[in-house]
Amino acid sequence: MEFFDIQTNYPIPHGQKDFFCEYIEYLKKLIKSATPKEIYTLPPDPTKEDLLLAYQRFEASTPIIHYSEADKAPCSLSVTIIAGGYYTWGLGRFAGDILNRWLIPGKQVPLLVSQGLNFSFKKYNHFNYYCHNVVVKVIDQQELEIIKENFSHLIKEMRLVIKATIHARRIITTAALPLEQKHAFIQDYLMTLINRPAKEFDQTVFDQVHQVIIHASAEHNISRIKSNFAKLAHKAPHMLDRDIFNEIQHYVILFRDKFISTRSQFHLYRIISYMYIFRKWVVHQIQMHPNDRHVSLKLIPAKIEGGKSKRTVLGIVIGMNFLLDNEVFGARHILASIRTHLPEVQEVKESYVVDNRKSIDVLTHYMEVEKNNGYPFSIEEIRLLKTKLIKELPSRIERSTHPLFVHRNEEEIMRNILILSRQLKYVNDIPQVIVNYAKQTTSSLSFTVILLRLLKPGSKPFQKDHGDLKFIEYDTKIVGHLRRKYPKEANVFEIRVDKHLFLRHDYSIDLYKARETVIKQLVNIVGELRDFNGGMISKQSEALLELKTLLKKRNITNDFLLENFFYSITPTFMQSVIAPEHLERLFLMLLELTEGNFNDIPYHFQSAIEDEMCYIAIGAPQAKYQETVSNAIESLQIPGSELCATTVNIFNISVLCYLLRSNDPSQAELLISTAKRALESWSKKLTLGKDNSQQKSSLNQLISA
Repeated sequence: MEFFDIQTNYPIPHGQKDFFCEYIEYLKKLIKSATPKEIYTLPPDPTKEDLLLAYQRFEASTPIIHYSEADKAPCSLSVTIIAGGYYTWGLGRFAGDILNRWLIPGKQVPLLVSQGLNFSFKKYNHFNYYCHNVVVKVIDQQELEIIKENFSHLIKEMRLVIKATIHARRIITTAALPLEQKHAFIQDYLMTLINRPAKEFDQTVFDQVHQVIIHASAEHNISRIKSNFAKLAHKAPHMLDRDIFNEIQHYVILFRDKFISTRSQFHLYRIISYMYIFRKWVVHQIQMHPNDRHVSLKLIPAKIEGGKSKRTVLGIVIGMNFLLDNEVFGARHILASIRTHLPEVQEVKESYVVDNRKSIDVLTHYMEVEKNNGYPFSIEEIRLLKTKLIKELPSRIERSTHPLFVHRNEEEIMRNILILSRQLKYVNDIPQVIVNYAKQTTSSLSFTVILLRLLKPGSKPFQKDHGDLKFIEYDTKIVGHLRRKYPKEANVFEIRVDKHLFLRHDYSIDLYKARETVIKQLVNIVGELRDFNGGMISKQSEALLELKTLLKKRNITNDFLLENFFYSITPTFMQSVIAPEHLERLFLMLLELTEGNFNDIPYHFQSAIEDEMCYIAIGAPQAKYQETVSNAIESLQIPGSELCATTVNIFNISVLCYLLRSNDPSQAELLISTAKRALESWSKKLTLGKDNSQQKSSLNQLISA
């Protein structure tokens, strides 16, 4: 019995045994001709171990792609593909399509023969294979030369697509994959059958008849069909992704040649598989929860070619949806998220790949990072990133804004000049200044500055060339005299600062810090001055600084979240009225709240009454509860000087906090009970809405199947 003796994995069709055996013999020779000799070369008297090693070499070499060479045209070329038999259903359709469309770019190559066989070796029958053979027609010598030049690249691409498809299907069918992600693929296939656009592929008669049957069944009993497809997740996973080869080929095209050449086949098809799966999953989640952010994350340690040696890198695959048209997210946002937890990392050059098809606001990203010292990432570091990034990444999404164009209001400027002039009553009065935000461009922030000072003997001219700020002078004039002796000089000018210096964690601009920088520079130029319109801002900054100092003693340094918490306090004047110790207590409750598990319950509620202060913190993935609770609290008509509130969004959790100053315990208890009743009412409506939605929505019937 020879090495290449093969057998079918299914019964031979009735009445075709004689000539079907000849077909098997023909494919046996075809498989042998396509297999490299070094795989099946054996010693003169091979042992069982020799045969086993040879079959293992064959298995490891799949997919094998071979084509018959020709020197002259017209002719025909035979292309043979051998791959594993279980996860490669649809391979024949893919092979015919890619050879027809891409063997000669821009022209469809005629297919003369398309045939295949699912088989196993008689001496190695515990592993199945699939062989597919396509014969194409070559018309002239020019076509033949194009095919020869193009075929090596096409083989690499086909191998990558086949391997990635096998890997993706293996992930889909594994028991470890969450059920909701399996359901995403079931739903995707169902929609492919029912709403499949005819222009996307060339339908066969069988496809068209199959479409009619599905349409008819859907009209009579759509829920039954979906229930049946749900069962296919376990019984027939090969029915769930007819177009997976075409989808994965799209990802292959995204990669540059240099990217592919420096990474192993195994690493590449893992990247492609997860990008494919994450996109399917996010699209499915959007259909269920269109107003929520959905993020998937996979970390892949790997080695890539880097000159004379291999470099250790960490690959990051991300699937994410956009909620607004002006949202921006890319490589720099991913890198900033990672550096929050591991500062000593850098992006691997030209490793960033993004699939941003415009049909829906879903993006899948891939990027590699490495340590500055070249050391590999430890298990603890990978575990840290896996835990933190899934929450960190959404907070890094940037929102682009249009530059503002604002006309200078001369009337307002003159009014402010008169106001400041009245403040200069005595010879020793310090300069008075008003600083107002004016506009922003793509690179700078602009502030309009009105500065009044008394000119005394020896006063130096106002120097505007100072520091990194750019001064644009509008006007300088004398607007009056003190005691008819000391002129009052009014300087009106614009100061521009680099706005990138004041970008926050989420790429919003910290206008307070930018204004503070302007004031500091003015102090450096003219000395001590009075910030006429910055009194409240100054008090707020002092209160925030005290709060940061208290939290740093507890090793809490999340300034971004703390600033959002502080500046969201309403009424605004309460930011500088409430003692920092009380704000610290409320912020600690907020942090504890966000660590809760929201999978089983719709919200978390915390409250405390201490030292004539009442604290309430509420968190839920859905922000709509805030309106219900706020309306209930407002009905109590508690004065703004006693009650303040703040809202923040952190890690897809909407948090609402209240702080009540009252020496009446009954008022605090009333506030807590009112908030609880409002939450319970909202929760009941939420549950009822979900039940109604499941009854009406066919998609939810599929998910519950």
